[in-house]
Amino acid sequence: MEVSVGTAALALALLLLPLLYERCGSFRFFCKMGFYNGWILLLALVAIPLCALRGRDVENMKIIRGLMQHVKRLYGIRMEVRGAQHFPPRQPYVVVSNHQSSLDLLGMMEVLPDRCVPIAKRELLYMGAVGVVCWLGGIIFIDRKRTHDAISTMAEAAHTMLSQDVRVWVFPEGTRNHSGSMLPFKRGAFHLAVQAQVPVVPIVISSYQHFYSKRERRFTAGHCVIQVLPPLPTRGLGPAEVPALTERVRAAMLDAFERLSAELGRADRPADRPADRPADRPADRTSDHSSGRHSNHESDQRSDPAELQSDRPSDHRNDQRDSWSDPQSDHGSDPQSDPTATWSDPPEPQSDPRSDHRSDHHSDPWSDPWSDPQCLAVTPQ
Repeated sequence: MEVSVGTAALALALLLLPLLYERCGSFRFFCKMGFYNGWILLLALVAIPLCALRGRDVENMKIIRGLMQHVKRLYGIRMEVRGAQHFPPRQPYVVVSNHQSSLDLLGMMEVLPDRCVPIAKRELLYMGAVGVVCWLGGIIFIDRKRTHDAISTMAEAAHTMLSQDVRVWVFPEGTRNHSGSMLPFKRGAFHLAVQAQVPVVPIVISSYQHFYSKRERRFTAGHCVIQVLPPLPTRGLGPAEVPALTERVRAAMLDAFERLSAELGRADRPADRPADRPADRPADRTSDHSSGRHSNHESDQRSDPAELQSDRPSDHRNDQRDSWSDPQSDHGSDPQSDPTATWSDPPEPQSDPRSDHRSDHHSDPWSDPWSDPQCLAVTPQ
């Protein structure tokens, strides 16, 4: 039986693929991401007829969440939810979360409260079956290119939250952030919370750096912690207090993010490798002299996780691209000079040269969609 050249080449390729998958990390990364996106599309096709029975309804998010629950197991990602008791039991609220990659969808579905829908850019509506499912799930779409429509949609979202007991989920960083830190926050979500007079519930998803890295083309099994922080009330606040509220929430989230990253990094460190820490820590020297013996690696590993935080500088930059800020007063302003501020702001932010948000800024449909500076000029009633 004759075998054509094409058939032989295909058979050889199929034989080499498993070997290439095992030996080449980049090839394995693209295979996993390709399967992830393809599997999400397939789940969307399955969800469409199930959600269509109810029509466009936020209750359809339960179906979507149920279909997504198993995906983490396919990749060996163990997700741990902490602080779920902080969700207000019977009232609407605005959820704000850090945004690292498309894997955040798994974390969102792991902790998504009942009657909670994301706010996304209108571009997501045109992504085929995924857009149809998002529409059926009641996701709120914002057209950031049309300022008046965005303002009207925000006012409508505030009314819907109060009248229909709906919670909303927003990624205030504005784009995916692969740097292992946290970008400055846009203020759209906080304006929405203040306008509706509902609490802000911060959710921190721990760093993926120990098992996922887009830059290094690395995607392995790992452990992810989702921390729900206590809600911050907005009752009695006005638009003037939004900047202070934004910085207060971001500071709390960044602190939790760094603590979780240090904890997971320490847990993943091999047992035979000592923990990295400064050798001349004053407290350690005092303890050593008082006990008459030198510190060893075992005592380092038993130290509190909070002492093992990354030496990465905290990223508390002001967002010069912040769509809600006043271009004449927001950049470089002194928070102490604002008589309307009710909370003290964090120290003067430092720039983080490692932040890289160039590639996903225009392509990420889940980012904070309110990006037109004119949105601040009009406060919807």
